[in-house]
Amino acid sequence: MKIQDTSQWRWLLGYSVPGFLVRISWVAGSSWMPGMDFLMMRWAEFVQVVLDGFCSVFFAGYVAPRRARAVRLVAATMTFVIAGGNFIYVLLNDYYQGATTLATSWDIVLVVTHILAAIATALTRGLPNRHHWTVGPKVGL
Repeated sequence: MKIQDTSQWRWLLGYSVPGFLVRISWVAGSSWMPGMDFLMMRWAEFVQVVLDGFCSVFFAGYVAPRRARAVRLVAATMTFVIAGGNFIYVLLNDYYQGATTLATSWDIVLVVTHILAAIATALTRGLPNRHHWTVGPKVGL
């Protein structure tokens, strides 16, 4: 049995894999660096959510075989729904009960930053198509 036209689904890998790798590298790196102070940890968390939002949309659009802009918009919408939905779910289940206002506010900043990075990436123009899959002789060398 042969799977027909699997390349149309490769944008899903572009959506999930880079953000997953960013998350794993951050967790592994922060556990190996002794003495990370509070400010450095917060800065690294902030950079991680920006990269996660960017990668989930950029790579989904980059590997899309066609309609990259539409794929980026779908990926940004997925990021908005998943990140926002997870955060609302956590808020409704009293996860932050007993947490400080500063910790809750920081988590809100991280979720909003993640979503804004995804939306900003979706609305940018993106890279020109660098795939050279044309058939035929080159003209005008």
